[in-house]
Amino acid sequence: MGVDKRQSGVVLSISAIRERITDYDIFKYYCAPFNSVGAKFSSELREDPIPSAIISPVRDSLRYKDFGYQTHAFDSIGYVQFKYKLSFIDAMRLINNDFALGLSLKGSGKYTNREKGLSKGKMTFKKVASVIKIRSKSFGWLDRLYWDEFLVQKSTTEWFHVKPIDFYWINDNRFKAEKICYAYCEHVPRRKIYSPLKADGNGKWYGNMRAGDIQGWSSLLPFGDRIYVTSSLKDVMVLYEIGEVGIALQSEGGIVPDELMFKLMQRFDEVIMLYDNDFDKKENPGQTTALKVAKQFGVKNICIPTELQCKDPAAVMAAHGPITLKRLLRNEAFKRTNYKPPV
Repeated sequence: MGVDKRQSGVVLSISAIRERITDYDIFKYYCAPFNSVGAKFSSELREDPIPSAIISPVRDSLRYKDFGYQTHAFDSIGYVQFKYKLSFIDAMRLINNDFALGLSLKGSGKYTNREKGLSKGKMTFKKVASVIKIRSKSFGWLDRLYWDEFLVQKSTTEWFHVKPIDFYWINDNRFKAEKICYAYCEHVPRRKIYSPLKADGNGKWYGNMRAGDIQGWSSLLPFGDRIYVTSSLKDVMVLYEIGEVGIALQSEGGIVPDELMFKLMQRFDEVIMLYDNDFDKKENPGQTTALKVAKQFGVKNICIPTELQCKDPAAVMAAHGPITLKRLLRNEAFKRTNYKPPV
């Protein structure tokens, strides 16, 4: 949205930019994954398979915040500045050029050669490589209390490389962990930090995992009767406790890559989708994605019955116990999905 390509005589400044375009315009133009205010998305500034970035209202403006990388917090101009490694003045000049605002460069700071030929298409940037370190601690009574709810044993957490921690570092910035906090360490040196008692979108997850880091993969046997593709490592551990095998992608409800599905089909007689039943959400993204994958590859999909009021295997285990979970998985009636996508 430009106003006039000719110089207007108005000096380039923050106020002059904001009088002509909004924060939404700037974020929408420069932040490729951003779709709508208040909706989480995967950061383009770093490897972020767990959507942890959000653009939300703060007073009379919009702010970018990455809950998985706390130093990434910007206003709209600051985002452009950081993404393209520009000075603040050059970030404003880039916006002035790309939106054809026609603001005068006179008095806007020291002249550089960036004014001519600047365009979004010519700018490049490198994603930040996050480094996460941890300090693990002994498995204590609070950890036992938490995992007992899901009937997950200490030995199971160790088998799946889950460690209780009291401190973690993101790029040498130290953070005190919650009293109940874990590091998923299957794919070291990449890790995922999980604070289960925190609310979603409020620092519950931090991580530098890659989309191809499959949770539970290192614990699989070469071959087997069946495998469940679930939404989380916790679900994988719960299935392990009842003698079943599962894996989980890094992003809950993610689309299963062709290569991964073909590998599973070669190693297991049956592949079964077991994504969340988001019965309390209008769109039910878990089952919408599961049905899409099941149809694409011709595999079965289990939808946890809504009457159980549980969205995933871990919740079924906690609320109804292992017998109900086993019957749910083995009962052919439940294997015929009871979810229909909204019309």
